[in-house]
Amino acid sequence: MRRRVLGALALVAVVAGCALPSDEGPRTIDDPAALDVMRPSTTTTSTTVEDVSRERILFYFDGREELLAAEERSVPFDATIVDVLNLLTEPPQSSLLRTAVPADVVVAGAELSGDTLLIDLADDALFDAAGNELFRAVAQMVVTAVAFEDGEVADVRFLIDGEPQAVPSGEEGVDTREAVGACDYARFLANRDCTTLPEP
Repeated sequence: MRRRVLGALALVAVVAGCALPSDEGPRTIDDPAALDVMRPSTTTTSTTVEDVSRERILFYFDGREELLAAEERSVPFDATIVDVLNLLTEPPQSSLLRTAVPADVVVAGAELSGDTLLIDLADDALFDAAGNELFRAVAQMVVTAVAFEDGEVADVRFLIDGEPQAVPSGEEGVDTREAVGACDYARFLANRDCTTLPEP
């Protein structure tokens, strides 16, 4: 019993010896490190906020071996198919690609009729391109439109003032005023599969 009491007393003495000394009043702290700990942190944490006002979509341009290649671009979230098609006149970001769409082509409007997209051209500037160049320009516009609408558009018809315009069909050297789709330009797709459009 005595050993337990002595042991308890010894423990109390050790704890008491470890206690912090009491101050009778305020005292000056000379250790700069201690002052740093007491100061509020001024460090700021940066966070990356995704710009939800924009989205990334695919544009199709002329690539190697006369094949269409997809290039991803950022556009405003509320961009329409008219906005997108008009951007095809601008040079692609990659130096390995080019656009066959003449620079002065202007898409004035577009309307969906069933699963056919009616593209209203402001004038006949698109047809300044001729032969294979016109073929490729139309292919760019058609494939980009089909990809942008993601399943809602099966084919495209080109109009000027509401009148259907003849464009190259899937058969080289043959023009048509009927609607044309991605499958009409499968020869320009790397996998020749118009149901699965190429990605970057």
